[in-house]
Amino acid sequence: MISRVRGKIVSRDRESVEILTDCGLCYRVLVAPVFLKELSPNEEVELHTYMYFQNEPSRGFLTLVGFSSPVEREFFELFITVSGIGPKAAIKSFTLPVSVIAKAISEGDQNLLCSMPGIGRQRARQIIARLQDKIAKFVLIKDEGREGAQTEEAPDVFEEALEVLLQLQYRKSEAKAMIEKVKGLGKRFDSVEQVLEEIYRRR
Repeated sequence: MISRVRGKIVSRDRESVEILTDCGLCYRVLVAPVFLKELSPNEEVELHTYMYFQNEPSRGFLTLVGFSSPVEREFFELFITVSGIGPKAAIKSFTLPVSVIAKAISEGDQNLLCSMPGIGRQRARQIIARLQDKIAKFVLIKDEGREGAQTEEAPDVFEEALEVLLQLQYRKSEAKAMIEKVKGLGKRFDSVEQVLEEIYRRR
């Protein structure tokens, strides 16, 4: 499986880029509209990729879908678990940042979901029903800043939550401040998900 592609963008069209790697291989990678506008020819990039087999009437072929972070790829993989939404349709529908889509799902905002290409009223209801209780951490993604950091191995749920916030592109000082605010509540948290949900409620 190809999980990451690094190289120079040699061409771009309305739905994909071609990336020439240092070893001379050139990959065509589908990119969501919201991410594609950030990419320019001759730019050096690293995309985190999702690979699937696409069937057409006269042929079948492997297809790569690219994202600027593994968290965005994770959200995409969750999104396509909704019945009737395949990878190709999903990537075309991502005209909004992941955090905006995740927030709409969390809040049951059918109107916003219906504004995405290919998502009608019934499909929006399916998305909300399937994913509403699974996307708290994706609401916290900082789409405007994609430079992240890593931290040491987490010994407890608060440290694990800090790690997740750093992966979601928060600065360490911001992430620590949010964690400390939740710690100060004196509540018991049994999982990282509970910590992240509390942070989201208090934003």
